[in-house]
Amino acid sequence: MNILTQAFNQVFNNYPFNNELVTQLNDYIAPIGGRNTGIAYAQLCSGLSASLKSFGRTVLLNMIHDMDGQFRYSQGRMARYYVKNTRERTITTLFGTITFLRTEYQDRMTGENYCYVDRKLGILKRDRYDCNIAAMATELYANQNSMIKVGEIIGQMIKGYELEPNNRFTAISRQQIFKMINRIKLMKIVPEMAEETPETIYIMADEKYISLQYRTKKENTEQPRKKMNKLAVAFSGREQIIKKDGTVQKRWELRDKWIFSYDSGFFWPQLREDMALRYDEAKIKRIYILGDGAAWIKAGAEDLRAADTSARFALDRFHFGQALTRITKDKEKYRLLFDYALHQDKESFQALINSIIEDKPQNKDTIQKNSDYILSQLKGIRTMYQEVKIGCAMEQAISHIMASPFTSVPKAYGGSHLPTYINNRINQQNGINIRRHYIEALDKGLDEDSTADFTINDLDMSMFDGPEETYRPAKTSLHHRNKSN
Repeated sequence: MNILTQAFNQVFNNYPFNNELVTQLNDYIAPIGGRNTGIAYAQLCSGLSASLKSFGRTVLLNMIHDMDGQFRYSQGRMARYYVKNTRERTITTLFGTITFLRTEYQDRMTGENYCYVDRKLGILKRDRYDCNIAAMATELYANQNSMIKVGEIIGQMIKGYELEPNNRFTAISRQQIFKMINRIKLMKIVPEMAEETPETIYIMADEKYISLQYRTKKENTEQPRKKMNKLAVAFSGREQIIKKDGTVQKRWELRDKWIFSYDSGFFWPQLREDMALRYDEAKIKRIYILGDGAAWIKAGAEDLRAADTSARFALDRFHFGQALTRITKDKEKYRLLFDYALHQDKESFQALINSIIEDKPQNKDTIQKNSDYILSQLKGIRTMYQEVKIGCAMEQAISHIMASPFTSVPKAYGGSHLPTYINNRINQQNGINIRRHYIEALDKGLDEDSTADFTINDLDMSMFDGPEETYRPAKTSLHHRNKSN
């Protein structure tokens, strides 16, 4: 049982909160016999919410008071720390805003300031909100496209249910949400190990251009800046969706899906390193890279190929069909071009293209451009239809993962902040518990660039630890929570 649990139990047992809460509930239950049962019930829920919030704040205040006193008068503290002063601090929690007194200390040997209560509660220097709220803001924004909306949602959660809410004074400001999210610039998390490593792995890849703030000057004109963000989705196959009643739907879902995205130019080498953490490389026999045929996507086949693993590129069906449609709307000519491309018959394909251009010379540029595209992707087309066969849903994937939160509304992002938002979005889509990792990152301490690296296993130094009450915080960076106000 840790110090927080001990203090909570002590407070709960010493103060008659239970009786007070029961009394309040009985008072709210009484009016329900009237005609307006809906309003009476809403009043009951509103009052109950306020009572529980008040109850939570009271528990926290008494817990903090007892916890601070236990440490202050412990033998371990007296041996290691001087009492510096007692200061008041105000913090907003999930139960509302509380103001409390806590003792600050000074290390007898190093002279470093230390606040036991701040450290135990995970409160950082100059924080107005506790770590739970900051973690929830980061988690929520990973699935939203508005910091203002996130601030409103969390503000209402803190306030609780009210029959007559005043939203003007409950929302957390956009700037405060921004600070919470960007406190941790990057969370490097090890990919979850797949339960089974298949012999064949499919990797869909594509890129999305996201607008950046501030325009760049080019030839005396200002041009909007955009950043290319590369994305890959690895999966072992697909399966039809089955309803609870056993009905098989026409829709399909990817099996064992995992999303990868990187902010550096070494996309495929980094992806290969992470795949080694997710799969048993010795069991992988084939890798198919699916995409629109961009040079950087096709280069992945070379980077992922190994002695016992083949890697081939396959052109997705959507772009192949789109190019054919742009060449001709005639169904028969479409079918012939499709057949020539599939069987690698370049001569017949080009002859038919020339015939189409003669019929529609006004569309020559469009026809030639799309025919050149198809001719440059013939190997990928054959691989898709003869080996892969399952198709490629990358357009839908990148629309859901990237376009929905970042480009669905007109806005631009700071170049130094966009990688943070994308990193959180990818973690959220992979099912990572962002809330827990955020708090653990603050406990663990951040790098100089505000990065939390969970890929490095910490050494177990518990054999050197003293009793809990005599714990001496190590000298750390300013990002660590051991610093007091």
